[in-house]
Amino acid sequence: MTANKRLYRSISLATIMLLAACGDPATSVQPPPEPPPPPSPPVEPAAQIDTLHIKSEAPGLVAYDTTFSVVQGDGHEFILEYDSTGVSQSPENDRWFLKLVLPSEAKYVDSTGRAVAQGDTAQITVRVKQGRFAVELGPDGTQFPSNPAALMFNYGFADVGAKNVNELFVWYQPESGQQWTAQRTTIDRDEFTIIAELEHFSNYAVAW
Repeated sequence: MTANKRLYRSISLATIMLLAACGDPATSVQPPPEPPPPPSPPVEPAAQIDTLHIKSEAPGLVAYDTTFSVVQGDGHEFILEYDSTGVSQSPENDRWFLKLVLPSEAKYVDSTGRAVAQGDTAQITVRVKQGRFAVELGPDGTQFPSNPAALMFNYGFADVGAKNVNELFVWYQPESGQQWTAQRTTIDRDEFTIIAELEHFSNYAVAW
């Protein structure tokens, strides 16, 4: 065997061994795994829930009982913030506590339960339970039949303790004293945000 043939054979064997070790380049790159779906909420309603609390050292909210106006037929975003004095801006220590995104398809009612006409103004009430991730939204009877509203909480100031954030859900209660029902909930740990879609106004709370 000539020197050139021996060299060619050595290079060919080395190439085959390298390909065997590395795998086929066309199939070795795998797509990233799909993110896991949000956990399904508990099936059974609950008479009592373990509501998430705000840390005692957190600043107070700018308001605990507030009203804002919306126009029937227009979308709207409402933000309830902490008192910004001494609060640094960061995802886990943000200035906002609650966001409510209302679609243009919302069906608003007035305080008597009468439907608000297209182009007229409705008054929305937001009452936060002091020290807790719990809120009463009104007026009762406001619905989002074709496009849900979004309720978001920032849990940067939440007193989670040793519990698992991924096991939190947004729960709703039709009337005070009635049972709570868990909603499908999305938790964004990068943005410290808990999100649920709403079909209507009611009492809502973040809880285990």
